[in-house]
Amino acid sequence: MSIRVATLNVWSLPAGLAKHKPQRMRAIYERVAGLNLDVVAFQEVWTQESLDALVAGSKRAGFEHTWHNPEPASGSGLLVISKLPIVKTHFEAFEAKGHSERLNHFDYYSGKGIALVTVEAPFGAVTLLDTHLHANYAPAQGLDEYKGIRAVQVLQLVTSVANLRTPLIALGDFNLEETETSYRVLLGLSGLRDTAVDLGVVQPTWISESPYQTVGQSDKRIDYIFCRDGRQQGIEPRKMSREFAEALDFDGVAGGYSDHAGLVAEFAPVPARAVIHPDHDAALALAAGLLDAGRAIATQRQFDQRLTSGGALAVGIATYNMARFAAQNRRRFLKNVLGFASSASFAMLAGNLALSEWINPKEVAVYDHAEQQLARIQADLRRN
Repeated sequence: MSIRVATLNVWSLPAGLAKHKPQRMRAIYERVAGLNLDVVAFQEVWTQESLDALVAGSKRAGFEHTWHNPEPASGSGLLVISKLPIVKTHFEAFEAKGHSERLNHFDYYSGKGIALVTVEAPFGAVTLLDTHLHANYAPAQGLDEYKGIRAVQVLQLVTSVANLRTPLIALGDFNLEETETSYRVLLGLSGLRDTAVDLGVVQPTWISESPYQTVGQSDKRIDYIFCRDGRQQGIEPRKMSREFAEALDFDGVAGGYSDHAGLVAEFAPVPARAVIHPDHDAALALAAGLLDAGRAIATQRQFDQRLTSGGALAVGIATYNMARFAAQNRRRFLKNVLGFASSASFAMLAGNLALSEWINPKEVAVYDHAEQQLARIQADLRRN
């Protein structure tokens, strides 16, 4: 008896932001059919066409059970397909979403979160957690302004599985390298084990040689399959491999399954063991430091937005008065230019006020809630 699972970020972005989507979705479900899998967790299924193709193709391969968000473009981008019966599902949107003013950083508007899907395996119920944490949009420069956001998301994930009684397999695109602080926080506070490390098969999943990567990218491991025993049933990883990494040819154009490689792992039932939280004291301290740093960034952004609002107000008033003066002196062109500048300044004022007084306070409040979650996690660890 065993359960075979896979994870793959399929890179199906809307508005033409991803290449070869129809061809790649077909290649993905055809490959899935040949891997003898029980459950597959996908990420970045953000177009209706890709969702329909993956669900239909997977059903033809025997995956009769599915879970996904109703609206791909505004949803989590998560899709779970299963040959095993799905007996329970739960979804939580991330409280920390990113920065709303970064329109080129899609995370804030994407509805990312945590999907908990419990399936009936041959040896009993197993819960799979499919997720996709906030991206690092400047890895080459090392300027990761979203470390605090991901730390909050990690704490929400830890909290969501704290009272879970079934064996847990957490998989997806975590956007974390194992050298990052949030990786240590995740393992230290959740009791999850890194399957690739346990089996000695650590491989990058973001591969620089992929035809979809830009020049200068480096290999890194940001997709994972983690596991944890349940209260009455344990699971042990037996095999693991990297899949979906091969090059493909689409009518003479080099391509692949995705801009990520996927992972496949097989787990067998074992007697339940006590869940170990390695270095949880250090993980608690690291989490607190990440939250402090994230809060400082959010507070500074709010200050900068208020400062910009003040400058926009001053410029708007000045240009408005100058436009009135120009109108009185029949300088039509100058009046129009100054009128436009005044309108633009007041628009900037309105936008920054919305950010600083409505949206940004919510971000600061998210850090308050994360600190409360961390305190509860600490109390639970001390009781256990």
